[in-house]
Amino acid sequence: MTEPAYTVIVTSPTRDKLRKAVAEHDGSTDLATMSRVIDAMADDASEDDPKARKRRRILRVATEQFVLYGYRRSSIDAIARAAHVAKGTVYLYFTNKAELLVAAITEEKVQYARKLQPLLQQERPAAERLKLWLTIALQMSAELPLLSRLLSGDAELMAALEDMDEVLGVKTTELQLSFISSLIDEANAPHAWTQDDIRERGQVLLSLVYVSGNFGDADRRFGLSLPRHAELLADILVEGIAAEASLSTSQTGLPSVPPPNEGGRP
Repeated sequence: MTEPAYTVIVTSPTRDKLRKAVAEHDGSTDLATMSRVIDAMADDASEDDPKARKRRRILRVATEQFVLYGYRRSSIDAIARAAHVAKGTVYLYFTNKAELLVAAITEEKVQYARKLQPLLQQERPAAERLKLWLTIALQMSAELPLLSRLLSGDAELMAALEDMDEVLGVKTTELQLSFISSLIDEANAPHAWTQDDIRERGQVLLSLVYVSGNFGDADRRFGLSLPRHAELLADILVEGIAAEASLSTSQTGLPSVPPPNEGGRP
């Protein structure tokens, strides 16, 4: 997998906050650290701010153009016309097309981060949070098209990002992987897995998310809606991991949880 697929792209307003949050992560998977990283990506501009609304409209149209025509064939002129603003207005917010692309990707990442907030509720069982993460991540291909294309290795987009000197790529793969692994560990305890075993299962789940772009095609979901498809797939994956953990525990002689009603009535 190419490097840009493993990065969070942020623009200058959130750069220092995100750098600090990730630096403070230092291998931790606690909920407070995860919350700081997500909060660092938040857009502080009010929905009532006319300038913020205009900026978001430009970003929405730019995303549509980049997805429909590709980065190279999209132009500031066409984006301005489709957003019903003057070309000069676009340049008030963005220096060039590459910066506009970075901002559009950042906007998608913020949307994704906001959807992950329920994962930080520690009172939720670990298995439920793991299913929720998978359900959200597996829908990303349809809801966040630019990020999906980056994950699938879109050479044109990645080349454009490489040309941006002001882009900060903060590696968050380890943050995601350690968090997912901690959920797998917690949700399936007791088990006989080593830390390497747990990490490998986390890697498999993360890799599945990275190739989930195929699920954006309705024909490949055989009539299921994207949310329902993601929900069922997450359920199958998490329950399958739980069954595997139970089997590995019983084979090593560690205590296992009996099935419901085993040995008579409760």
